[in-house]
Amino acid sequence: MLDLQHAAAFLPRTRIQALTDYSVTAGFDLCIVTAGAHQIHGESRLNLLQRNVTLFHKIIPPLVRYLSQGAG
Repeated sequence: MLDLQHAAAFLPRTRIQALTDYSVTAGFDLCIVTAGAHQIHGESRLNLLQRNVTLFHKIIPPLVRYLSQGAG
């Protein structure tokens, strides 16, 4: 998040927030998702990838629904 805060100085109307309530994203111009499962000791990278895919399948659909409410 620190990288985003540094970049925000060069962008007008930038607000950086860490959120878990997808509804507040309605009307956002940009939404960056930084989420991922922690790798378990001895876990293969392929298994970690699959767990992250599952996580994103839970996050992205409701996020898209709220983001699209602000479109138009």
